[in-house]
Amino acid sequence: MMSHEPLITDADLQSYANGQLDPERRRAVEAYLLGDEPRAAEVEAFMRQNEAIRALFGSVADEPVPARLQPHRIARVLAMRRRRWLVTAAAASILFAGGIGLGWLASIVATPAENPGEALAYAALEAHQVFAAEGRHAVEVAAAEEDHLVSWLSNRVGEPLVAPDLASFGFTLIGGRLLPFDDAAAAQLMYEDADGGRLTLYITAGGAGAPEVDYAAAGTLHTYYWTSDVLSCAMVGELSPDELKTVATSAWRQLVAAI
Repeated sequence: MMSHEPLITDADLQSYANGQLDPERRRAVEAYLLGDEPRAAEVEAFMRQNEAIRALFGSVADEPVPARLQPHRIARVLAMRRRRWLVTAAAASILFAGGIGLGWLASIVATPAENPGEALAYAALEAHQVFAAEGRHAVEVAAAEEDHLVSWLSNRVGEPLVAPDLASFGFTLIGGRLLPFDDAAAAQLMYEDADGGRLTLYITAGGAGAPEVDYAAAGTLHTYYWTSDVLSCAMVGELSPDELKTVATSAWRQLVAAI
């Protein structure tokens, strides 16, 4: 017999967390969450995050999202970037095949679309600045639930992940969260030392393009990042570049060993 249970969508779960469902739909979502502990944990994390935002920003948190930050607008901008890159690549191919306009071709090739590694580093630095300064709400899922945290993030990123052990460098995992990156998902793991200094490890599934290893900085923050066709990640913190490279290399090796 076909089930007549209501279909619960991600939009329903988000609306539930925001307190925007009518009573009947709310009861349906609550019944669904009783039978799905991982999704229930996600919704609880969303609700905690909403409480933190209201506590930090008061009435501003209830104001409409600015047009430039609307998800559909962001998606459209990203799509336009990809289209511009394809048009540039196609034009370069045509000119090269025809043997004409080589000087103009060189100028195009010298200014390609945003570098994937730099985009990763920027996203990791930005996420660190937002969440590493938090007290009670620095992470969505605490290290006490490490198995659930790793399983959840692995499913969302689409690759098997581990939480690298950085104890030998004086850093202990305190938890992690799920974040967006381009049109996919990213995992942020956060570590803390005895003095309260924090490191974050930002991980995404790999993408197209040649592997890259590089360093970037923003003020006192430094990041060491890798891109590959399987996993890409960036570690951010206030360690010196050499210290950060040592810790990040250990984390990267542990991540790769788990794949």
